[in-house]
Amino acid sequence: MIHQAPIVHGHPQSRRRMTAATLAAMFLLLAGPVSAAPITFQDHAADPGSGITYERVPTPDYLMALEELRQDSLVTPLTLADFVGSPYSPHGQPGVVIFDHDDDGDLDVYVTNGPGADNSLYSNQLVETGTVGFVDVGVATGTGVWWQDGRGACAGDVDNDGDKDLLVLGGDSPNVLLENLGGGQFAEVVAAGIEGGDRSHVSCAMGDIDNDGLLDVLVANSYDHHSLVACVVETLAENQHNQLYLNLGGLAFQDISATSGIEDLTGFGPGNDGSAGITWAVGMVDLDTDGDLDLVFGDDQCAFPKAAYGGFDRGFIHILINDGTGSFVDHPLVDSPVASGSWMGLGFGDFNCDGNIDIFGSNFGDYHLTTEGLPFTFGDEASRWLLGDGTGGFSDPGVGTSGASVFGWGNAVFDYDNDGDHDVAYFGALHANFYATADNPGTMLLNQACTAEFVPDLDALRLDYTDNNVTGVAGGDLDGDGFVDLVTASRYVLPPGTPLAFGVNSWGVVWDPTAYFVPSFGPGPDPGEFVWAGVEFDNGTLGIELNSGNGNNHVGVTVVGSVDLTPGGSVNRDGVGAVITFTPHNSAKSTVVPVHAGSSFGSQHALEALFGLGNKQKGVVDVMWPGGVRNRLYNVHDGERVTFPEIPCSYDASWANFQAYKGCVDDALDDLQDAGVISAQMKGRLYSSAVKAYHQP
Repeated sequence: MIHQAPIVHGHPQSRRRMTAATLAAMFLLLAGPVSAAPITFQDHAADPGSGITYERVPTPDYLMALEELRQDSLVTPLTLADFVGSPYSPHGQPGVVIFDHDDDGDLDVYVTNGPGADNSLYSNQLVETGTVGFVDVGVATGTGVWWQDGRGACAGDVDNDGDKDLLVLGGDSPNVLLENLGGGQFAEVVAAGIEGGDRSHVSCAMGDIDNDGLLDVLVANSYDHHSLVACVVETLAENQHNQLYLNLGGLAFQDISATSGIEDLTGFGPGNDGSAGITWAVGMVDLDTDGDLDLVFGDDQCAFPKAAYGGFDRGFIHILINDGTGSFVDHPLVDSPVASGSWMGLGFGDFNCDGNIDIFGSNFGDYHLTTEGLPFTFGDEASRWLLGDGTGGFSDPGVGTSGASVFGWGNAVFDYDNDGDHDVAYFGALHANFYATADNPGTMLLNQACTAEFVPDLDALRLDYTDNNVTGVAGGDLDGDGFVDLVTASRYVLPPGTPLAFGVNSWGVVWDPTAYFVPSFGPGPDPGEFVWAGVEFDNGTLGIELNSGNGNNHVGVTVVGSVDLTPGGSVNRDGVGAVITFTPHNSAKSTVVPVHAGSSFGSQHALEALFGLGNKQKGVVDVMWPGGVRNRLYNVHDGERVTFPEIPCSYDASWANFQAYKGCVDDALDDLQDAGVISAQMKGRLYSSAVKAYHQP
């Protein structure tokens, strides 16, 4: 039985003003001041001159089925059982990719759309005009893919020709691989072997699982979205296995899902090994820093009680460790009492600055599980950060009373105030047909001096996201100022005046005053019956959140693999899979960034690693490449945006003598300069740093 709280009317901006004082007071009590130099994000897409015109269109047959259910309820009130056959997410699940599609030096934005509508590729005009502005070139560049129900997407140089190609996922339809022809023009690669059939493809990631210099692809699948059976009736039977594609070269791929170990999932209980979960997000990251890529799945518990309440656990984060050959063994995180959750998005960083890769998982949150009639305790499904030990193991430090406790899809792990540690942003809302959550106004979590202890930053976002049912989130420096900006894609927007209700739960934390939900269906004449409340939704939008900056210093690092550029070069051209460490001068702490192509939810962040320095002026960049080779660059100064190539000569290897090492470095740097990857000046810097690193490893 849904608890119907008093309805709150009015536009969310006015609702935000009504609760701002309460939020501020509660926040000060719980957390103290956020930052001496506050950051704000301004929605650039709201500017009519921005060029952003995106509208996410619904999936027609899904929306028609939901509309029939709405109209039927006006004649014969529905029960919860009547919603089981209704479609999931009639308004789609758009994903976002931030990448430089035309190699002009600024970051562009790709966003997927529904059937009959072209996907948008917003070409950034920063280089051309000096200011951020966008032109939609989706149709002109061949990236529209109008016939597809577009879900997630990811980008990478799969043919190592120096530009980034694009994979666009289809909902209950084949994926589409788009080859970058140069100059930002794309062409569909027919029969590439990566189409994946008619599964419900939602997210993807690229990475080189066998270190052969070619980007392979991992695709997350969920279930047939034409109904909610897999989410509320069948615990495992209707779930779809994820898919892993080995790059064979020549824009051809082989499906190795069944032989790679990714289908041998465990943790589901006796007799269920090898079953599939419902996966919303995936990542390819070297979690145990042994030189090969491991895999991460974020799976959904959905509407099943957990084992702790007499139900069945299935929503795990699966850590699949690479054996070095591209085969994997599953190590699901089942030890924590809150391990099983509704994991919607994944992010990777180093929250406690210990040199190990940590995970952030977006989750269902603390407010609405009881709305669905499920037993629940505070923190059961809070979005949370898991701290890595460097071996593939993780610990859960807990989120505390001011923790991340609202619903989340896509997220970003980034140092948004450039103070030297990783913060978190996440967005999202659930649409379950009979109701929708609206408890996340946009969540910014500020890391407290590399402690992995976070406080909410309630003032960072100028736009209230209560209205926007966001799924896709990606980060990158769109305006070139050294601070990471955010892009959000929503599947729908609540029209002004949409009635909202408060959730059942109240926890005495900062999110209580904004823990709304949308009562799409109201109570019928008898208990347990529901009638459509007349709630409609507007098409989704694209948000461009530009970071104001705060005067803190920064360094940017873009890695480049040297496969086919120099003998011994083995890393894919994008350097995906590298682990970058930055240590500020005279600092005891370092920050680690794994270069990964796809995580969040259906989305991909820009590949450049941006490091905040605070008031430091310089530092040291250390790169561990896939395969284990290490290179180092000293004296990287504030404001530099360096291109760091793979030098296949590890400073910590067992060389016969210094001359052998020096000769390897000399030859590689000559080749990289000849290939136009580095300048003569950068060649000199890399050489002197390589010599110093050899003598001072």
